[in-house]
Amino acid sequence: MRPMERDCTLFKIQNLGNTVTTKKIGLYEEFVCHEKLNSASFLHFSWVDPIKYRDKVIAKDKKMIFFLLFPAQGVICFFSNSESDLFFVTSKLNTEFMMDVKKINIFDSLEKSLKFNSDQFRLVALQVITLFGDIEKATTFSYEDTKKSEFSNILKEGRISHIEYYHKQAKINFSIDCQSSVSFYDTDTFDEIKNVLEGMVEYFEENTK
Repeated sequence: MRPMERDCTLFKIQNLGNTVTTKKIGLYEEFVCHEKLNSASFLHFSWVDPIKYRDKVIAKDKKMIFFLLFPAQGVICFFSNSESDLFFVTSKLNTEFMMDVKKINIFDSLEKSLKFNSDQFRLVALQVITLFGDIEKATTFSYEDTKKSEFSNILKEGRISHIEYYHKQAKINFSIDCQSSVSFYDTDTFDEIKNVLEGMVEYFEENTK
């Protein structure tokens, strides 16, 4: 079983040492550990969300979020960017496993330096939002084709909304938006995505000490 969602959100475990195991909670909620990989565990949490109409439950929507848990670095990568779903799952992690987690604002860190570890990542492009009167316009600038001296002027005139990178080992592109959501393409495999996320986790572990 592999996640279909291609948007990821990273969280830092505040109380490092706690972990997640397979656990059934009542009739409709369950944490399941699918497999333990070299540096991470692959899990999911499922639950039933009632659909109401005029205060009456008319249907039940089964939901599921997959995630990678990197215990050595104390980081969880959720395959979702839904704030409500993430809030629900992280609250369950807290109540069931006493695990306190906090979202990692990776976009702000990258926006300041505009670089990753050059051994793994290469900056490809920036999408910048500029305002023309009351109209916002999004423009993508290639990092290689734009002179570095021009970037300062570009950033003065607008704000960065997306940063695109290339991962040298997985050989895929991915982007990070201003909400710190990491997005991959539908053609990217799970192993390729895992390699990118593993590299990101290692990078932030080394650069936030």
